[in-house]
Amino acid sequence: MGWTFRKPAPKQWGLALYQQRICLADTQGASQSWPCQSAGDWPGLLAGLPVGPGDQVKVILPHSELHGLSLDKPRSEPVQEALFWALKDAVPIAPQDLQFDYYDPPAQPMGAERVNVVCTSKDLLKGICQALPAQVLAVSNEDMVLRHLFPAQAEGRPLLLLRLNGDGDLQLAIYHQGMLYFSRWLQGYRLGNEDQDPYLLAERLALDIQRALDYLESQLRQPPIDCIVLALSNLLDEALGPLLADTFGLPVQTLGQRLAINDTDWAALAAARGADEALA
Repeated sequence: MGWTFRKPAPKQWGLALYQQRICLADTQGASQSWPCQSAGDWPGLLAGLPVGPGDQVKVILPHSELHGLSLDKPRSEPVQEALFWALKDAVPIAPQDLQFDYYDPPAQPMGAERVNVVCTSKDLLKGICQALPAQVLAVSNEDMVLRHLFPAQAEGRPLLLLRLNGDGDLQLAIYHQGMLYFSRWLQGYRLGNEDQDPYLLAERLALDIQRALDYLESQLRQPPIDCIVLALSNLLDEALGPLLADTFGLPVQTLGQRLAINDTDWAALAAARGADEALA
Protein backbone atom coordinates (compact mmCIF):
# COMPACT_ATOMS: atom_id res chain seq x y z
CA MET A 1 0.00 0.00 0.00
CA GLY A 2 1.42 3.36 -0.99
CA TRP A 3 1.05 6.62 0.83
CA THR A 4 0.42 9.93 -0.91
CA PHE A 5 1.59 13.10 0.76
CA ARG A 6 0.28 16.44 -0.39
CA LYS A 7 2.88 19.17 -0.41
CA PRO A 8 1.75 22.04 1.85
CA ALA A 9 0.77 25.22 0.05
CA PRO A 10 3.30 28.06 0.33
CA LYS A 11 2.64 30.65 3.02
CA GLN A 12 1.12 33.79 1.46
CA TRP A 13 2.19 37.25 2.60
CA GLY A 14 1.37 40.81 1.62
CA LEU A 15 4.13 43.39 2.03
CA ALA A 16 3.31 47.11 1.90
CA LEU A 17 6.27 49.45 1.50
CA TYR A 18 6.09 53.07 2.64
CA GLN A 19 8.63 55.82 3.17
CA GLN A 20 8.11 55.73 6.94
CA ARG A 21 7.57 52.01 7.57
CA ILE A 22 7.11 48.62 5.97
CA CYS A 23 4.22 46.31 6.88
CA LEU A 24 3.90 42.54 6.52
CA ALA A 25 0.50 40.80 6.80
CA ASP A 26 -0.87 37.31 6.30
CA THR A 27 -4.24 36.40 4.80
CA GLN A 28 -5.99 36.62 8.20
CA GLY A 29 -4.79 40.16 8.86
CA ALA A 30 -2.10 39.40 11.45
CA SER A 31 0.55 42.01 10.75
CA GLN A 32 3.90 43.41 11.84
CA SER A 33 5.56 46.70 10.95
CA TRP A 34 9.06 48.16 11.06
CA PRO A 35 9.87 51.89 10.96
CA CYS A 36 12.17 53.40 8.35
CA GLN A 37 13.29 56.82 7.17
CA SER A 38 13.10 56.40 3.39
CA ALA A 39 13.11 53.85 0.59
CA GLY A 40 16.87 53.63 1.07
CA ASP A 41 16.24 51.68 4.29
CA TRP A 42 14.14 49.02 2.58
CA PRO A 43 16.85 46.52 1.52
CA GLY A 44 18.22 46.09 5.05
CA LEU A 45 14.74 45.69 6.53
CA LEU A 46 13.57 43.31 3.81
CA ALA A 47 16.54 41.00 4.32
CA GLY A 48 15.52 40.49 7.96
CA LEU A 49 11.81 39.84 7.48
CA PRO A 50 10.39 36.70 9.17
CA VAL A 51 9.61 34.94 5.88
CA GLY A 52 11.07 31.72 4.53
CA PRO A 53 12.50 30.83 1.12
CA GLY A 54 9.39 28.74 0.37
CA ASP A 55 7.00 31.59 1.20
CA GLN A 56 5.34 33.76 -1.45
CA VAL A 57 5.19 37.54 -1.05
CA LYS A 58 3.14 40.08 -2.97
CA VAL A 59 4.71 43.51 -2.74
CA ILE A 60 2.85 46.83 -2.74
CA LEU A 61 4.73 49.97 -3.73
CA PRO A 62 3.63 53.31 -2.24
CA HIS A 63 2.17 55.89 -4.57
CA SER A 64 5.18 58.12 -3.76
CA GLU A 65 7.41 55.72 -5.75
CA LEU A 66 5.02 55.48 -8.70
CA HIS A 67 3.88 57.65 -11.57
CA GLY A 68 0.31 57.13 -12.74
CA LEU A 69 -1.01 58.46 -16.04
CA SER A 70 -4.18 58.17 -18.09
CA LEU A 71 -3.30 57.97 -21.80
CA ASP A 72 -5.17 57.50 -25.04
CA LYS A 73 -5.11 53.81 -25.86
CA PRO A 74 -2.68 53.21 -28.73
CA ARG A 75 -4.28 51.98 -31.93
CA SER A 76 -1.09 50.28 -33.05
CA GLU A 77 0.19 46.92 -31.85
CA PRO A 78 1.94 45.95 -29.71
CA VAL A 79 0.32 48.29 -27.17
CA GLN A 80 3.23 47.91 -24.71
CA GLU A 81 5.72 49.25 -27.26
CA ALA A 82 3.50 52.16 -28.28
CA LEU A 83 3.02 53.12 -24.62
CA PHE A 84 6.77 53.04 -24.01
CA TRP A 85 7.34 55.74 -26.63
CA ALA A 86 4.53 57.82 -25.15
CA LEU A 87 5.94 57.45 -21.63
CA LYS A 88 9.67 57.95 -22.12
CA ASP A 89 9.37 61.76 -22.20
CA ALA A 90 6.36 61.98 -19.87
CA VAL A 91 7.82 60.56 -16.63
CA PRO A 92 11.05 61.45 -14.77
CA ILE A 93 12.53 57.96 -15.16
CA ALA A 94 15.32 57.15 -17.60
CA PRO A 95 14.00 55.01 -20.48
CA GLN A 96 16.43 52.18 -19.69
CA ASP A 97 15.16 52.16 -16.07
CA LEU A 98 11.45 52.39 -16.90
CA GLN A 99 9.15 49.58 -15.78
CA PHE A 100 5.42 49.95 -16.35
CA ASP A 101 2.12 48.18 -16.63
CA TYR A 102 -1.27 49.30 -17.88
CA TYR A 103 -4.90 48.34 -17.50
CA ASP A 104 -8.21 49.25 -19.08
CA PRO A 105 -10.55 51.02 -16.65
CA PRO A 106 -13.85 49.18 -16.09
CA ALA A 107 -15.85 52.22 -17.26
CA GLN A 108 -14.95 55.33 -19.24
CA PRO A 109 -16.58 58.68 -20.04
CA MET A 110 -18.58 58.56 -23.26
CA GLY A 111 -16.34 58.75 -26.33
CA ALA A 112 -13.11 58.08 -24.42
CA GLU A 113 -10.80 55.14 -24.98
CA ARG A 114 -7.96 55.43 -22.53
CA VAL A 115 -5.69 53.20 -20.47
CA ASN A 116 -4.30 53.75 -16.99
CA VAL A 117 -0.53 53.34 -16.80
CA VAL A 118 1.60 52.85 -13.68
CA CYS A 119 5.37 53.43 -13.90
CA THR A 120 8.29 52.92 -11.55
CA SER A 121 12.04 52.30 -11.51
CA LYS A 122 13.30 48.96 -12.76
CA ASP A 123 16.32 49.25 -10.44
CA LEU A 124 14.01 49.81 -7.46
CA LEU A 125 12.07 46.63 -8.25
CA LYS A 126 15.27 44.66 -8.77
CA GLY A 127 16.62 45.77 -5.39
CA ILE A 128 13.41 44.75 -3.62
CA CYS A 129 13.31 41.31 -5.24
CA GLN A 130 16.97 40.65 -4.47
CA ALA A 131 16.66 41.72 -0.82
CA LEU A 132 13.60 39.63 0.06
CA PRO A 133 14.43 36.12 1.40
CA ALA A 134 11.27 34.71 -0.20
CA GLN A 135 9.67 34.38 -3.62
CA VAL A 136 8.25 37.65 -4.94
CA LEU A 137 5.03 36.57 -6.59
CA ALA A 138 3.78 39.97 -7.75
CA VAL A 139 4.26 43.72 -7.41
CA SER A 140 1.31 46.11 -7.47
CA ASN A 141 0.14 49.53 -6.29
CA GLU A 142 -2.08 50.57 -3.39
CA ASP A 143 -5.04 51.74 -5.46
CA MET A 144 -5.50 48.52 -7.41
CA VAL A 145 -4.69 45.98 -4.71
CA LEU A 146 -7.35 47.24 -2.29
CA ARG A 147 -10.08 46.00 -4.63
CA HIS A 148 -9.41 42.50 -3.25
CA LEU A 149 -11.02 43.62 0.02
CA PHE A 150 -14.29 44.38 -1.80
CA PRO A 151 -15.22 41.30 -3.87
CA ALA A 152 -18.09 41.34 -6.34
CA GLN A 153 -21.60 40.77 -4.98
CA ALA A 154 -24.73 39.90 -6.94
CA GLU A 155 -26.71 42.92 -5.73
CA GLY A 156 -23.77 45.07 -4.73
CA ARG A 157 -23.49 48.79 -5.40
CA PRO A 158 -20.33 50.91 -5.38
CA LEU A 159 -18.70 51.99 -2.14
CA LEU A 160 -16.43 54.92 -1.38
CA LEU A 161 -13.26 54.43 0.67
CA LEU A 162 -11.37 57.13 2.58
CA ARG A 163 -8.01 55.76 3.73
CA LEU A 164 -4.76 56.98 5.24
CA ASN A 165 -1.77 54.94 4.10
CA GLY A 166 1.39 54.19 6.07
CA ASP A 167 2.88 57.59 5.22
CA GLY A 168 -0.24 59.53 6.24
CA ASP A 169 -1.31 60.20 2.63
CA LEU A 170 -5.06 60.41 2.07
CA GLN A 171 -6.70 58.27 -0.60
CA LEU A 172 -10.26 58.61 -1.89
CA ALA A 173 -11.33 55.63 -4.00
CA ILE A 174 -14.51 54.04 -5.34
CA TYR A 175 -14.77 50.26 -5.78
CA HIS A 176 -17.56 48.32 -7.43
CA GLN A 177 -17.92 44.59 -8.14
CA GLY A 178 -14.32 43.96 -7.15
CA MET A 179 -12.95 46.65 -9.49
CA LEU A 180 -11.41 50.10 -9.05
CA TYR A 181 -13.52 52.83 -10.67
CA PHE A 182 -11.98 55.98 -9.22
CA SER A 183 -8.95 56.90 -7.13
CA ARG A 184 -7.39 60.20 -6.07
CA TRP A 185 -4.68 61.07 -3.57
CA LEU A 186 -6.00 64.20 -1.87
CA GLN A 187 -3.53 66.99 -1.19
CA GLY A 188 -3.45 69.60 1.55
CA TYR A 189 -4.98 67.58 4.38
CA ARG A 190 -3.07 67.41 7.68
CA LEU A 191 -4.83 64.47 9.24
CA GLY A 192 -1.95 63.76 11.61
CA ASN A 193 -3.01 66.88 13.52
CA GLU A 194 -5.58 65.64 16.03
CA ASP A 195 -6.52 69.19 17.05
CA GLN A 196 -8.45 69.80 13.83
CA ASP A 197 -12.10 70.78 14.04
CA PRO A 198 -13.95 67.64 12.83
CA TYR A 199 -16.84 69.75 11.50
CA LEU A 200 -14.55 71.82 9.27
CA LEU A 201 -12.70 68.70 8.16
CA ALA A 202 -15.94 66.88 7.32
CA GLU A 203 -17.15 69.92 5.37
CA ARG A 204 -13.98 70.00 3.31
CA LEU A 205 -13.96 66.25 2.71
CA ALA A 206 -17.59 66.43 1.63
CA LEU A 207 -16.59 68.61 -1.33
CA ASP A 208 -14.03 66.08 -2.56
CA ILE A 209 -16.45 63.21 -1.98
CA GLN A 210 -19.24 64.96 -3.89
CA ARG A 211 -16.95 65.58 -6.89
CA ALA A 212 -16.08 61.88 -6.98
CA LEU A 213 -19.74 60.87 -6.74
CA ASP A 214 -20.72 63.27 -9.53
CA TYR A 215 -18.00 61.81 -11.76
CA LEU A 216 -19.07 58.24 -10.97
CA GLU A 217 -22.71 58.83 -11.86
CA SER A 218 -22.59 61.45 -14.63
CA GLN A 219 -19.35 60.58 -16.45
CA LEU A 220 -18.95 56.85 -15.78
CA ARG A 221 -22.73 56.24 -15.71
CA GLN A 222 -22.58 53.95 -12.68
CA PRO A 223 -25.14 53.49 -9.89
CA PRO A 224 -24.74 55.65 -6.77
CA ILE A 225 -22.70 54.37 -3.85
CA ASP A 226 -24.51 52.70 -0.97
CA CYS A 227 -21.98 53.31 1.81
CA ILE A 228 -18.83 55.14 2.86
CA VAL A 229 -15.97 53.14 4.39
CA LEU A 230 -13.35 54.81 6.60
CA ALA A 231 -9.80 53.61 7.21
CA LEU A 232 -8.21 56.72 8.71
CA SER A 233 -7.52 56.37 12.44
CA ASN A 234 -9.66 55.39 15.41
CA LEU A 235 -10.07 59.02 16.43
CA LEU A 236 -10.86 60.34 12.95
CA ASP A 237 -13.16 57.45 12.07
CA GLU A 238 -15.17 58.03 15.23
CA ALA A 239 -15.36 61.80 14.75
CA LEU A 240 -16.06 61.91 11.01
CA GLY A 241 -18.37 58.91 10.65
CA PRO A 242 -21.56 60.51 12.04
CA LEU A 243 -20.86 63.81 10.25
CA LEU A 244 -20.41 62.21 6.83
CA ALA A 245 -23.42 59.95 7.39
CA ASP A 246 -25.54 63.01 8.12
CA THR A 247 -24.17 64.94 5.12
CA PHE A 248 -24.74 62.21 2.53
CA GLY A 249 -27.59 60.26 4.12
CA LEU A 250 -25.60 57.04 3.80
CA PRO A 251 -24.33 54.42 6.23
CA VAL A 252 -20.71 54.93 7.26
CA GLN A 253 -18.60 52.11 8.65
CA THR A 254 -14.93 51.52 9.32
CA LEU A 255 -13.00 49.06 7.21
CA GLY A 256 -12.24 47.11 10.38
CA GLN A 257 -15.96 46.73 11.07
CA ARG A 258 -16.65 45.66 7.50
CA LEU A 259 -13.97 42.95 7.51
CA ALA A 260 -14.25 42.05 11.22
CA ILE A 261 -10.54 42.73 11.72
CA ASN A 262 -9.37 45.02 14.49
CA ASP A 263 -6.17 46.51 13.14
CA THR A 264 -3.83 45.75 10.25
CA ASP A 265 -2.25 47.36 7.22
CA TRP A 266 -5.06 47.18 4.69
CA ALA A 267 -2.87 47.24 1.58
CA ALA A 268 -0.70 44.41 2.91
CA LEU A 269 -3.80 42.38 3.80
CA ALA A 270 -5.31 42.97 0.35
CA ALA A 271 -2.07 41.83 -1.27
CA ALA A 272 -1.95 38.65 0.81
CA ARG A 273 -5.54 37.82 -0.15
CA GLY A 274 -5.45 38.98 -3.74
CA ALA A 275 -4.84 37.25 -7.02
CA ASP A 276 -1.45 37.38 -8.71
CA GLU A 277 -0.76 40.59 -10.59
CA ALA A 278 2.48 42.15 -11.66
CA LEU A 279 3.88 45.54 -12.48
CA ALA A 280 5.70 44.34 -15.57
